[in-house]
Amino acid sequence: MVSFHPPAPHLVPIEPPTLSTLRFTPNPADAPTSHTLPGTHPEFSVHDAFRHGLHSVKHEVGAVAHHPLEPVLAQADQLATQRSLTLQRRVYGLHAPLRLQMERSLLALKHQSPVFKSVNLGLEVMAGKDESIDVEDVLGDRDECVDDIDFHAVMERKLKIKV
Repeated sequence: MVSFHPPAPHLVPIEPPTLSTLRFTPNPADAPTSHTLPGTHPEFSVHDAFRHGLHSVKHEVGAVAHHPLEPVLAQADQLATQRSLTLQRRVYGLHAPLRLQMERSLLALKHQSPVFKSVNLGLEVMAGKDESIDVEDVLGDRDECVDDIDFHAVMERKLKIKV
């Protein structure tokens, strides 16, 4: 019996080839145009210290001031993938991007025990990330941070101490 599986969330929709699918930068219309700061009076935009605590410039600057390249860097991989799929569709036909997305969905399946972190080397090879050393390769992910490990529990297991 064949069952239908919904498409994986990492798949990029294949759009008909247009100029917007060949972009190198995000669409400027997608950028947020206004920001509201929490704890300001709606009419006068003055911080209400009695209701919302003391004023913090760090939260104001972090919420409003973003570098213009942040959206470009955040969407760079997605735009490159979409551009690549569009070019392959134009050159080879519709089957090429569909085949690549099918291969990505098969490689993205979890084949390991849930205890161990999955590496997904196949996805890195398909994306071409195996040929370069990035910041994530040197510094690691935030998920692998040592701060989250309970050293006492690890030592108790290692020394076979029961508490």
